[in-house]
Amino acid sequence: MKIVVIADTGSRGGYTQMRHARIFLSVITLSSLLGLTPAGLAQSLNFTWTSIDPVGASSTFANGIRSAGSTTSVPYSAQGAANGVRNQFGEEQHQDSTTFPGQGNALGQNKHQGTGSTTSTGSTQVVGYFWDTVSTPHSYLLTYLSTGATWSAINATGAYGTWTFATGVNSTGQITGYYYAYDPVAFTFRAHGFVQTGGSTSSFDVPGAVDTFGNGISSGGQVAGSYSDAKGTHAFVRGATGTSYTTFDAPGAVNGTVAAGVNDTGMIVGYYYDAVLCPHGFLRSLSGSTYTQIDITGATCTSANAINGSGQIAGHFFNSTGVHGFLRSAAGSIATIDYPLSSGTIINALNDSGQIAGEYMDSTNRFHGYKTGP
Repeated sequence: MKIVVIADTGSRGGYTQMRHARIFLSVITLSSLLGLTPAGLAQSLNFTWTSIDPVGASSTFANGIRSAGSTTSVPYSAQGAANGVRNQFGEEQHQDSTTFPGQGNALGQNKHQGTGSTTSTGSTQVVGYFWDTVSTPHSYLLTYLSTGATWSAINATGAYGTWTFATGVNSTGQITGYYYAYDPVAFTFRAHGFVQTGGSTSSFDVPGAVDTFGNGISSGGQVAGSYSDAKGTHAFVRGATGTSYTTFDAPGAVNGTVAAGVNDTGMIVGYYYDAVLCPHGFLRSLSGSTYTQIDITGATCTSANAINGSGQIAGHFFNSTGVHGFLRSAAGSIATIDYPLSSGTIINALNDSGQIAGEYMDSTNRFHGYKTGP
């Protein structure tokens, strides 16, 4: 799905699922794009990587990250091992900066360099979903504590089986996403947004929408997402009380607009599709009167997926060497992020502590979730 993409698809018994909440790559398209050169040089603001691979998963996606602890930034300069170490939770950890032995200049030495790291106290939570070996989705909440990690399933009330997709979590622990339910009138499945608070789920639909997808949630409970109607795909922001909706299309959008993230000041990031189905990132001001286009220099396509309270923006882009994550400062400077030894990196989430989460592809075209930081 990436250069020619509005959605990735999966099938179950003839039912085709459209995933609009994030621009995920299809294995075929990503493989063709990345067949030339692995990810290459990267800069990193966090140097600890933890992969997320639930038992029984065929592909895993990490979509939201919450840190409940305080954060301290310190300079670093470190050399790590080429191979990660898996802990008792099946998670792989890497240290960055890293020069990978045996790779040589063919990979540009893949030396990760950076000037910052983060440490925090308290818990970090990651939400996302994975597909099992029989193509059934499962959403999860992972909570990392000093004593270990705990795993919880996320199932929206009213969902068809386990067809729930968790896409965001805020600083208070509220979770948003979407789920599929069968519509007996239309004889098809429809997507509905949801917000889960303390295990209690409330669903919502944008008025007039055929499908509704919740993507990101602010600490105040605003939800950013996308919806489809007879005219295409559009972005929305749902008010914290759940009674108001603001819908919009980004300037230049031809084939749809997606709101992917919203911060506590009400700024929204997302992406829109041009005439050739290539995404371009955008930042929308609180008033909605100003749009700043985000296109990484040298990239063919760019997606902005998350924004934190400091105005940092995270996402991913395509260039001649493949797909890479990026972090954009509030001032507009760009750092390129690549998961060590991966064939492609996507950033979906960014919290106020500077931690990121997303997915990467390995050499066998398998997706793995990840997070950075403690």
